[in-house]
Amino acid sequence: MHVLFLPSWYHTSQKPTLGSFFKEQALSLKEHGCNVGIIYPEPVSIKHALTCTSPSQLNDVQINTKRNRYFTFPALYRINLKQRMVQYQKLFDQYTRDFGLPDVLHAHSCFYGPGGAAGLAAQQIAQQYHIPFIITEHASAAKLSTTPKFETQLIGQAYRTANQLVCVSESLASILRDRFELDRTIENHWQCG
Repeated sequence: MHVLFLPSWYHTSQKPTLGSFFKEQALSLKEHGCNVGIIYPEPVSIKHALTCTSPSQLNDVQINTKRNRYFTFPALYRINLKQRMVQYQKLFDQYTRDFGLPDVLHAHSCFYGPGGAAGLAAQQIAQQYHIPFIITEHASAAKLSTTPKFETQLIGQAYRTANQLVCVSESLASILRDRFELDRTIENHWQCG
């Protein structure tokens, strides 16, 4: 089975341990015979354009990885979110040219912020290519009411159309059921073997 991970955050040259559990999960699947890949668009605020180091060259030798850097703009939330979706799509296209079409997409988190929105990108790509997708939600942002209405609607749609929705805790699953009026099964990550 060919699994493509779309993490919402991932290690960078400045934060080498960020999202280490995504890589660990990918490596574990690989050890169990899966073909595994990762795509990650790394957001960089335009405020840091002059102090920004060269693009991350942190592609993993153990995992087929495509990543890039792109600039975000302070206070332009919708534009930044749209740009993030474009970047995931570009990386997906590059990935499939080099490694083929995956059998399943596994996105980690839907909520946008500095990074994020992988679940939204996975839904978009899955619909375009008719690929099943899984969302594992990690974000405590689900508890907050500050998420813009348009984004809340997109997140709810992604949760409802995902082939599998997994949460990192039962309390987070309960929050998602209530906030997004979900009447579907939400797996608890820690109980799945």
